[in-house]
Amino acid sequence: MLRALESVRTTMTVFVDDDVLLPITFLGHILAPFEDPLVGAAGCFATVSRIRNPSLVHMLGAFRLQRRNFDTSSTAHIDGGISTISGRTFTVRSSIVKCRHFAKEFANELFLNRYPLVTADDDKFLTRWVCAHDWKVVVQSSKYAEIETTFEECPRKFSMQCLRWARTRLRGNISTLALESYPWRQPWSLYAIYFRTFTPPAAVMDGTLAYLLYKAIQSNASVETTTIMMVFALWVVFSKTIKLLPHLYRYPLDVRFIPGQVLFAYLHGIVEIYAAVTFNKTGWGTRNLGTHAENLHDNCVRWITKVSKPRVTDVSEEKEK
Repeated sequence: MLRALESVRTTMTVFVDDDVLLPITFLGHILAPFEDPLVGAAGCFATVSRIRNPSLVHMLGAFRLQRRNFDTSSTAHIDGGISTISGRTFTVRSSIVKCRHFAKEFANELFLNRYPLVTADDDKFLTRWVCAHDWKVVVQSSKYAEIETTFEECPRKFSMQCLRWARTRLRGNISTLALESYPWRQPWSLYAIYFRTFTPPAAVMDGTLAYLLYKAIQSNASVETTTIMMVFALWVVFSKTIKLLPHLYRYPLDVRFIPGQVLFAYLHGIVEIYAAVTFNKTGWGTRNLGTHAENLHDNCVRWITKVSKPRVTDVSEEKEK
């Protein structure tokens, strides 16, 4: 990425993964937010490319993107907070990522001053960098900027993706809370993004609520225990599917995958626990980077020392202009 940025001569830089399909209207709409001179980066909505006879794993990926669209757009609109600009596709002012200090910090990022993160968490770092330098980050929710992407169909590879994302979320949110001040100025995002990192898995939370509710109504003979517990179960299902309504509105037949989605929400707690135990693992899981991954950090550091000074050397200079 850093090498490619040397060749950028435009005022805006668009990062696009190789498995992403862009609509013909994408560029005009993703650049629209930059009419505000305070906007430093913009993300967009993403959906999974539709296939015939989708598997459960395919739909879990589609549901995950839909929930992410809901989460990022809601926090961004409420108080300007955002967890991560998705690395699949985003746009940023070139002056931000061509900054000498950005390249140096990007190549030398460590978690807990020990674990190099250059092979992972790159989108987390970029989001934190933009926000920390007082730029706005927006989510372009227009359907004309909505991209299509793919997900792993193999259950094992999909679980490895979920594990990598869980580790990234844990490391990134802890780093942001420890190093930056801007989350503390965004009360809703502080709760919805960062504090949620430390909540127990869904199975523990819902199981505890169900147990406490049952014990509370058990001694009351006038209360229909079965009815109350069924209402509670319906509420739990509703809370785990409300974010999927835009998808289900477009594809009503996908409602048949809702039981699998609810089950996955509970099983994902195991992934989160394992991610917390193995947070120091920064590999991709679905890609065998081999020796290249092990040496990438050192190679980036050596390259940074050889890079000539860019024309724009400081983010603050660009903002003043």
